[in-house]
Parts: sequence; C-alpha cells; structure tokens
Amino acid sequence: EHLFKFNKDGFISKEKIQDEELRQNSKSNLIKVIHLDNEDVTFEHVGGIEDDVCSDIVLADYDECLRFVEDTGVDSLAPAIGTVHGIYKGKLKIDFDLIKKLSDNLSVPLVMHGGSGLSNDILKKAVKCGINKINVNSDLQKVWHDAVLKFINKSSEYDPRKVIMSGKDAIIKEIDNKLSILK
Repeated sequence: EHLFKFNKDGFISKEKIQDEELRQNSKSNLIKVIHLDNEDVTFEHVGGIEDDVCSDIVLADYDECLRFVEDTGVDSLAPAIGTVHGIYKGKLKIDFDLIKKLSDNLSVPLVMHGGSGLSNDILKKAVKCGINKINVNSDLQKVWHDAVLKFINKSSEYDPRKVIMSGKDAIIKEIDNKLSILK
C-alpha cells in the first residue's frame, strides 16, 4: 500500500518517489501507475504531528473529498475528521456527521488515522458512522514500550532480540482488545 498526504499545495508522498517525471505527473496518473503494480493507494488528510511534520488541518472539506476520490481513483481515503496523529492531547472534536456523509456518498473505504487514545465508545461510533479501518500505532507503541521497560526492570537479560521481543505479547493483547471492541 502506498500512503500519500495531501495539502493545499497538492500532495507529498510518504514513500519516496524516485522518478522525477512520475513525481510531476498528475495525481490520477500517479495512482494508475501504482495500480499497475497491484498496490493500493490511500490518501491522507489528517492533522497533528507525524514523523516530525506538523499539520494544522482540522476538518476535511466534504466536496473536496468527493472530487478528489472521483478525480484520482484512490483506493481509500483518510479524511481529516477531527483526530490527530499520536496520543490525543486536548479536547476531542470528531465530526461523526462528516464521516457518515462521506461514507454514504463515497465508493472507497474510509480510514481513521489518529485512533490511538480514543475511547471504545468513540471507536465504535466511528465504525458505525462508516470508518472501515482505524490506525492505532501509537497505542501499540505505548504497550510495547511499557512491556519492554517492565522486562528490563525485572531481568538481567541483555540480548536485544529477547528485550525487543518482550513487548510482543503486549502488542498482540492490545490488537485483540481493539478487534474485540469493533466486532
């Protein structure tokens, strides 16, 4: 899967695009080229900080989302719905009406980036409104971190493979927890 972020100036790839001609190409042609390799394309329009890049996007524009999906042939869309990357800090303002409206009028799956730290009720409501995929990477990193610290504090083990793997069960448990919430 290729993930692209877009803003008022166009879009930037999270994956590095090596071919300058391809980089200068239109969004829809770029997606067609990626589809030739049988890979999916997700476009992201989310606020917050990720990979040391800060975005002040708050909410996606409904009409812009419709046009964008139609014009590009993107496989899924991660619209700005009020979530942010990372662990939530501040007052939550998720636009469930926008999610529902987009879900009812788009033919592609909707992705929620910034699902970490959200309550089970909010995640369930987002799915009910039309979210098809929820990204919770920060939650997974946090449970892994906590489990590894606990292992280090209780063990004299120094083999990095064992130290790193000590967080595996915590990640599996958190994934199972998230999946059970969304059943």
